Amino acid sequence: MTEQEFYQQIRTELDKAAANDKQLSGLLKKIQSGTADFEDTQKYAERFSKLIGKVLSQNVTAPGNGLNAFAGYQLMKDGHADINQVLAIVQKSLDEQQNLHIRPQTARFPAERARKVAQSLEDKTVEQEVIERRARNAVANVVNSFHDDYIQENAQFRSNAGLRCYVARLGASKCCAWCAEVAGRFEVGSEPSDFWHRHDNCTCQISYENNKVRQRLSGQGKGWKVDSEIQRRRAQRIQYKPATLNPEQARELEARKLSQYR
Repeated sequence: MTEQEFYQQIRTELDKAAANDKQLSGLLKKIQSGTADFEDTQKYAERFSKLIGKVLSQNVTAPGNGLNAFAGYQLMKDGHADINQVLAIVQKSLDEQQNLHIRPQTARFPAERARKVAQSLEDKTVEQEVIERRARNAVANVVNSFHDDYIQENAQFRSNAGLRCYVARLGASKCCAWCAEVAGRFEVGSEPSDFWHRHDNCTCQISYENNKVRQRLSGQGKGWKVDSEIQRRRAQRIQYKPATLNPEQARELEARKLSQYR
């Protein structure tokens, strides 16, 4: 069996599993109807990534022939494309509600990370059980991370474009102390350094929102000053003072203007 045939066999099983999964089907219907939000897309990413890991772990062969690595890498690429597409659909729907027209950005595929995980499935120094566990957990973790990558990429892109954006991390009811430390709602750029990191089996929900009010980005030396559009207009109204002329000044100005057209 060639690498491509092995991958196609697993891909066929994955498609069947996804079609028969009630949770995934329900989320897809909500997404396609335009009523989903980023909480729904995160649930979709979590479920889809687990299905990929489950189906792959059930099909891995003895390591050393390259089949596991090829299939694992291709499935991670499939997951990246699928999750970014789902997020883009929801993003466009949310933007329409605010009358915004910004093209969703596709997050970069972490090729090196995916390649390392895929190659670990060809490790002949470990038991087959370990290979299956890596296929189930490590691959699923990489695929699930694509959701956070999209959120981070688009929040930063829109912030740079002048929208006031906020990222939010919500921990589960009994989340660990580390997750509780980085949870919260922050304006893009002010979030904690570990905000985007996760530990194994982390269930925190990460999303973002942007304010419809645009910001004006104006250069100021080596840095950038950000003023909201409303603040700018208020400043203009305060700074504007109409000129007051006496009758003689008014006649002189009128004569000067009229002479331009003679």
